Amino acid sequence: MIHLMPDTVTAVRAYLLTVLTAEVGTRIYYGALPKDPTFPAVRITDISTTDASPGWSRSLLQIDVWHSDGRLRDCRALAELVRAALIDSTNYRTDAWVLGGVDNVNGATTQPFATGLDTSFTPPRPRYLVTAGLLIRPN
Repeated sequence: MIHLMPDTVTAVRAYLLTVLTAEVGTRIYYGALPKDPTFPAVRITDISTTDASPGWSRSLLQIDVWHSDGRLRDCRALAELVRAALIDSTNYRTDAWVLGGVDNVNGATTQPFATGLDTSFTPPRPRYLVTAGLLIRPN
């Protein structure tokens, strides 16, 4: 039987929706944010995906976190929740896939935003980034 590798961004979004609903509702996106997003919001971007050990793939993800209240500390706290959730994702499974856990996760950072504010929004919004390498396989 042939098993296609699951899409990591879709899987991580589904997982994060189960653990972050109280904080962000369903505002976890991949690709671009909606034209006029409601905050707080999370965006997942797949930077690269490679084959790992037999049956597994590894994706390097960037997770962008924006907060609604304009305070950097609240945005950082949300980013740290995302980070902790990713660390706790080991062996999370559905009928289609299994997250094998994180093999590398960086703490929340405001880089490349020197001030921590994303000026592509008016008014500028606090934004933190989390990067993580995740393993996934078909179930």
